[in-house]
Amino acid sequence: MSAWRLLPAALLLVAGCRESAQVAEGEAAATGRPAAQSDAPQGTTLPADFPLPAYPGALVETTQAEARGGAQVSSAALRTAATVATVAGFYERHLAGEKLTVRRSQLKAKGRNIVLLTGATAGGEPRANVMVSRPRGQELTLINLQWTQP
Repeated sequence: MSAWRLLPAALLLVAGCRESAQVAEGEAAATGRPAAQSDAPQGTTLPADFPLPAYPGALVETTQAEARGGAQVSSAALRTAATVATVAGFYERHLAGEKLTVRRSQLKAKGRNIVLLTGATAGGEPRANVMVSRPRGQELTLINLQWTQP
C-alpha cells in the first residue's frame, strides 16, 4: 500500500487524538451518557489495562477507551523528545513481539516527518495503529496509539 493511501488515515488519527476531548464532551452532551475520555492527569504511565506500552519517558497527554462497532477501541496521545525513527523502531519491535504482521509507511506531509505502523493478526485483521510524527521545527515527537479489540 502506498504512503499516500495511508495519509488520510494518519490525518484522521492526528485529528482524532487532538480533538478526542471535544468529541467525547459533545457526545456526552448529545446522548446524556458519560464521556469515555479518561479523567486521569497527564503523566508518564498509561492505564494499567492499556494494551500498548508508553514509550519510556514519554508524557501521556490523553487516553480514551470506547466501544465502537462491536469492538473496544483504546487510544492515547503522548509526547517525547526522542526522534521519530527511535520511537517508531520501539513500537515496530513491540508489535512484532506481539506476533502481529507490521506494515510501516513513512511520509512527509505539511512539514511533518510521519511514520505509520499497522499491526495486523495472521488473518489480516488490524489490531494496532501507531503514528509517530514530528512537526518541522518542533522539539517533541508526537505519538498516537490505537488498539482495537473485537
